[in-house]
Parts: sequence; structure tokens; C-alpha cells
Amino acid sequence: MSEYNAKVYRKQGGEELVVADGGKITVEAGGELVMNDGYNFVIGDESELTLASGASIAITSPSGINVNSGGSIEIGATGAINVADGGKVKGAGTQAANIPDLAITTNYTGKTGTDSVTFADAASIVTDLGNIETKLNAIITALENVGILAKS
Repeated sequence: MSEYNAKVYRKQGGEELVVADGGKITVEAGGELVMNDGYNFVIGDESELTLASGASIAITSPSGINVNSGGSIEIGATGAINVADGGKVKGAGTQAANIPDLAITTNYTGKTGTDSVTFADAASIVTDLGNIETKLNAIITALENVGILAKS
């Protein structure tokens, strides 16, 4: 008589369900896998959670998804992260408090197209351009820090 080794079984004592190598859990149409409040879904080291084409993960609570140090979420070439109206993409502790004001502050009141630009005028323009560069770099850094732009 041959021995039967189940790929999915309950450990002796009944406190743990085991899915052995080659086994799987299938949730059929209309079925659900439900976790009550206060419990974690843990994916161990070197493990993956793979979604088939057309599948999705819906986060309905305000808690979101936590990716620990060294972890990542990878989006394939045709994948996307869709953020609904009112949703935000942010990085904890790195988002900018505000975007710097880009107002140009040089005042050339009274100058016309035929007036000469003086050395002082040129120096003021150079200073203004430096201020604009600083503010634009701050915006770029803020966008990089929250993952909207790749770090250069």
C-alpha cells in the first residue's frame, strides 16, 4: 500500500494549516480570504506575491501597505499605480512642506527697449537666475524624494 502525503494539511493539534511544496490554496469565484482586524499578512524572505493578469489588491482602510526596509513594490512595463481623486503619493518624512515661490523679483520699471542694460542690471539678472535655479532644484529634489522623478 502506498503512503499518501497531502500537499495541504492541518498540523497535528489543528492550530496551523500547511501548504507544502507543490500545494496551493485556491479561492474560487465568489470566495474570499478574510483577515480580521489586528492580524498581519506576512510574506517571508525571498517570497513573492504574484497577481495574475486582471487581478488587483484593494486597500479599503486608511492604513495602506507597508514595505519594510530593503523591500520594494515592482510595477511591470505595462503596469501602473492608479491614484484616485483625493489620493496621494508620498514618502514618509521626505515630502516637501511646500513648493518654493518662483516669483521673479527684479524691477526694471521705466526701462524701455532702447535703454542700455547696465552692469548693475546684468548683475541683478544673474542673481535672479541663480535664485530661480535654487528654487527649481528644490522642487526637483522634492519630486525625487517622493519617487515622482528618478534621482539624477
